[in-house]
Amino acid sequence: MPMLTNLEIIVDKTKVLDAIQCYKNNPGYEETFVLYDELLPEFMLFVKPAAAYAFIENNAGPAVPEASECSRLVYCVLTLGQEICDKISELFAEGNYVKGSLVNAMCDELLAYYEQEIYRRIKREADLEGCGLTRKLTLDENDFESAYEQAIIEWFIQNSASPERMADNLLLSAKSLVYIYGADSEQLTTEIDHDCSHCDNIGCYMREKADNNGTITLTVIGQDGMPETMEADQVQTILDNLIQGGIYVAAPCNGKGTCGKCKIKIIKGTLRREKANYEKLQPDEINDGVCLACQVYPEEDCTIELLGMQEENFSIATEFRTSPELLLHNGYTVERLILSEADWPSHISLAEYIDLSLNNTYRYSQRALKKVSALTETPADKAISLIINKQTIVDVCSGDAKQILGLAIDIGTTTIVISLVDLRSGTVINSYAGLNSQRQYGADVISRIEHSRSGASKLKECVCQDILAGISALTGDVKARIQHVVIAGNTTMLYLLLGLSAHSLSVYPFRTTTIDFLEFSFGEIFSSNMLDCQVTILPGISAYIGADIVAGLLECGFGSTESTCMLIDIGTNGEMVIGNQRKIMCLAAAAGPAFEGANITSGTGSVKGAISSCTIDKDKLCYQTIQAAPAIGICGSGVIEIAAACLRSNWLAKSGQWNAEKVTEGYLKIAEGVYGDIIFTQQDIRQLQLAKAAIRTGIDILIENYGACYADIDTVYLAGGFGTNIDVESAAAIGLIPRELKYKVKTVGNSALGGAIRYLLNNHKEELNKLKAAAVCLDLAVDDKFNNLFMRNMLF
Repeated sequence: MPMLTNLEIIVDKTKVLDAIQCYKNNPGYEETFVLYDELLPEFMLFVKPAAAYAFIENNAGPAVPEASECSRLVYCVLTLGQEICDKISELFAEGNYVKGSLVNAMCDELLAYYEQEIYRRIKREADLEGCGLTRKLTLDENDFESAYEQAIIEWFIQNSASPERMADNLLLSAKSLVYIYGADSEQLTTEIDHDCSHCDNIGCYMREKADNNGTITLTVIGQDGMPETMEADQVQTILDNLIQGGIYVAAPCNGKGTCGKCKIKIIKGTLRREKANYEKLQPDEINDGVCLACQVYPEEDCTIELLGMQEENFSIATEFRTSPELLLHNGYTVERLILSEADWPSHISLAEYIDLSLNNTYRYSQRALKKVSALTETPADKAISLIINKQTIVDVCSGDAKQILGLAIDIGTTTIVISLVDLRSGTVINSYAGLNSQRQYGADVISRIEHSRSGASKLKECVCQDILAGISALTGDVKARIQHVVIAGNTTMLYLLLGLSAHSLSVYPFRTTTIDFLEFSFGEIFSSNMLDCQVTILPGISAYIGADIVAGLLECGFGSTESTCMLIDIGTNGEMVIGNQRKIMCLAAAAGPAFEGANITSGTGSVKGAISSCTIDKDKLCYQTIQAAPAIGICGSGVIEIAAACLRSNWLAKSGQWNAEKVTEGYLKIAEGVYGDIIFTQQDIRQLQLAKAAIRTGIDILIENYGACYADIDTVYLAGGFGTNIDVESAAAIGLIPRELKYKVKTVGNSALGGAIRYLLNNHKEELNKLKAAAVCLDLAVDDKFNNLFMRNMLF
């Protein structure tokens, strides 16, 4: 029976002020805003939160009618203690009504937060046991009698190992909740734990907001100048409304207000700035009605203009290292057979007739068996081709089998790439590349994991729809010829694709549900009948050394080489591996999103118009953009080249400080961009230093723990889109890559996609399992050399 007493006290200031209807444009807002901060320390002193919940057999009978069909109940008790209630009463008795109202609202918000946290725990346990949950059942909504509420409290006390301590902890006060869920394998979990629009508490501000939902119209003017109208919810930010309305807006920070990428301009109407983070806006932008979509809420019908940089024409790596030793051995063969009605005895089945004709015994996929069944309807003489994988007939077609096709898919945090492959010739017929639309929920895996705790289905839907759209565009009328799909990706992306809980991947010690080979039907994963084939998900090594890296090892030949090599994939998480066929060592270093431009002032992705290279000649700065388009921002490779050029020209010191004689404004103006000045600031340099120090420190620790030195390393493979576009000389100049290794670097493009294709063409299951077995993962968090090395590597 979980008893929760050391609960973290987290209060959302925005929601508290909203609860007492204190908005930015209201009189007294500033005073109340400051008063909240003054009250918070005292509030935390008086609050004594405790909670407990337990799954029990349902013996309640008619006492809880809505759960009467459920085999189990979940009892829940939650309290903030008596001291805070006494404090509220004291404030009102003294005539401090504003303070009393604030503390009261803080309690209500904290209770709501704990309710959601407890619900997540309960739902996770219910999911593991295969149970669904009813809505929350309470006394206030007349779901049971008051006597039953007391019986719940007594049950917790009687069943506790320490009844007196339990009684003290669950001493009920005005700020307490007692409630129930019904749990059963036949019960469908309700989508909403508590529906404010049907609550009996009519005076609650959340009930009022719920009643008004859908009454606000939001008109959105895109960058093409065309308006689009949608319904908006007052309770949600503009960003959330746009996402729900299917309008994509880049939000690398997952709506925290720290990246400044989701800029909008108010054209008409009123937006409520409850979060009010202005750090990412210039004074003239604020005066011009510019704000961040993640920081404002709609108050009335309004019109906004999207200003944030769009991500069309994103530069995505679809090429990969190819090797002449690629062999075809995927188990697929084709047998041609003439069905002869005269030769087919009526006393044997068509399957037996095929076995006799081919002098073998076969199993059948359901897909093949359906087609064989259809042949019995018109048993005239005809030629057929049997597509066989090992001892299973997987498909049947009339005449000659034109092609046997497969798909290799790389699901990246930023992009998704799909290749259509001929399984008989080994030819890559065509490839598709698109953005992972999960980016609207954050640029990095941690943001996605955070969002998945309350919206996992949305994230799964995003990636499934992206992949289905890619398959549809790529395959056209050859979908029926596709026999096998192989998927690689980092562990988080694969969990989100499968709808698995990813929370443990973000919390030390980063436990995984599975990192093994997985086999599913296409319909099981994508809930679609677009394809009828098997899907293989490649294995990973750990929570942060995923199937994309394992596929990269396969592509780069780690399983067959005696030479010591390195594979480095630089992104928000820098994954790196050192070794050969006998010994593998790997680690992941959290670099943050600087290399993808996400937390850089004028940063953007590798899109058309992004500044990707830079030189300084005779104190004149020159730059190039992707596709030579007008400049819109700076991508990751551009960030490195700007810093390297500034270091070479003495505009930037090794410490990361600007040379005040060269950079007189405290920041470097790179260009007059499409959306305003493109600048590179001191804060941007710090972000780059943190990112490059994490990667470099990981490289140094990995090599040392392997027992090697720079001279022992034969080849350094740089993988991924960023690794493909990076200038190695500039990377060495800023210390991202050791100078001793720069001449050993080979860019291999999308090695994850290359590895997935190799698996399609030559079933490397045994080789991948050997690589997994040989791999040892290092944990930088427990390496006592990390901090000193990291600080040293902060210097350029």
